[in-house]
Amino acid sequence: MQKYIVDGNLKHDSQSYVTGDVIYLEETQAEQLLAIGRVKPAVEDITPPEAPAEPDGFPQRDIPAAPTSQPSLAVPSAPAQPAVPQIDLQQPKQPTPEQIAKDMAQL
Repeated sequence: MQKYIVDGNLKHDSQSYVTGDVIYLEETQAEQLLAIGRVKPAVEDITPPEAPAEPDGFPQRDIPAAPTSQPSLAVPSAPAQPAVPQIDLQQPKQPTPEQIAKDMAQL
């Protein structure tokens, strides 16, 4: 007898099987079921078992531990060149009384 995996619903020898069930069959019984795709040969796993998975399902990452001492509050040095363009901070020129009189005459 050989080991087979059921691929779909199967009723064999008055027993019901569903996808994924393992069944032992003689080669003559299995031929017809293999032909219609209802069973497939079960491959014996010869590889060694893998390490158990992480509880959360994610792989292990090498993350450095957080420092236990208080972090230093170092102030970053000023950049070599300012990121914003320089703005002329001088006050705009005020019109002279002569310019105001001239502008008023034009109105």
